Amino acid sequence: MYIEQAAGRIDGLTLTGNHSGIYWDADHNGNFPSTLSNTEFRGTDCLKLINHPDLGGYGNTIGNNCSGRIWVENSDVNLSNLGDATGAHVLDLDASSVMHLHQPSNIDLSIANIPSGAIIDVAWDVTVWVVNNQSNGVPNAYANVSFTQFEPSVSEFTNDLGQVLLSDFIGQRWTNTGASAINDATVDCGYDSKSNSTSVSLDDDKIMYCRLELDNQPPFLYWTSPMDGEVFTSQGEVMFDAQESWDLDDDELTLTFTSSLDGVISSAIGTVPFSANDGVSGFALSDGIHDLTLEVCDNAGHCVSETRTIELTNLAPELNVSFEPALTQWNELIMTKTCTVTINTSGTLDPEGDEFACRITFGSYSRQAPAWDNQWSCPEHLTYTFDHFSDDPPA
Repeated sequence: MYIEQAAGRIDGLTLTGNHSGIYWDADHNGNFPSTLSNTEFRGTDCLKLINHPDLGGYGNTIGNNCSGRIWVENSDVNLSNLGDATGAHVLDLDASSVMHLHQPSNIDLSIANIPSGAIIDVAWDVTVWVVNNQSNGVPNAYANVSFTQFEPSVSEFTNDLGQVLLSDFIGQRWTNTGASAINDATVDCGYDSKSNSTSVSLDDDKIMYCRLELDNQPPFLYWTSPMDGEVFTSQGEVMFDAQESWDLDDDELTLTFTSSLDGVISSAIGTVPFSANDGVSGFALSDGIHDLTLEVCDNAGHCVSETRTIELTNLAPELNVSFEPALTQWNELIMTKTCTVTINTSGTLDPEGDEFACRITFGSYSRQAPAWDNQWSCPEHLTYTFDHFSDDPPA
């Protein structure tokens, strides 16, 4: 496969039969990036990359049927998960090329041709866990990861699991003089005035555990339902769900839900969700605007709370109709001077199941609308005949 003076994106390329592999010269008089991914390099010359200012890719393999080598000339190449089926293929760079290999597999860089000026970096991922005495991950803990060489330090706060995920950091650099020392990574972690540190050598993907001897901590409140500002139908069912709340010290939790209108709705050990106004649980909420407060306490006396506002109210009926003849896209009814219009109301409903009436009324139309018979009913079809055989209809 021969590509010349072009940037591009190649993914999942399959080459079969007898061939010389891929020759790709990206000298396109620009600075456009290219990608090459999920491809098995095969053939007598295997792969030759020339004049690539920025070539990335992932999931490539140097196959058994590659009888040549990987040539890189005047190029900056960044590949993730490059694998070698045999571990015996040569990476051959010229003095103007740089390769960055993220999570390579079975690549023997001791046989690579790396002239003066060329560089091959090998990079790995680091997963930092900040944990407490019970080996539980500590959310929102401080973590600073520093390196002995190649990389700047990184400061982040842990996620809800107590993790910091750091991807693609250089662990070793290869030049014409051989391999550098392995890069060391050190994490300094802290939370609630406690700190610690730990180090690893970055010669592969690493998981680092930074343990903090913390005092007993308040629980974490995670409240998924009801949402703040949510509106429910009159006497509608409301789900109370804070089951993702948890305690860093594995203490038993008590959840208390309180309403500004109805007082304590529920106070129970555990985080099992429940419903109010479901006719089964016995939990009830009045109609109106509620300020709901959830308090989560552990058995060590630590409590956290959150307040949300919801409303239970009688909602208006939901009108869903169609017309025959059909309305235009501007909601106009265009018909002949004499025509019967049918309105289909089959999709109309009341959220609470209350009785409601459906009738035809007119705005600026001069004729009398059909009278209401004072019946709370909604026929599936409402009809009205417009009869203008002797006069002009309204515009």
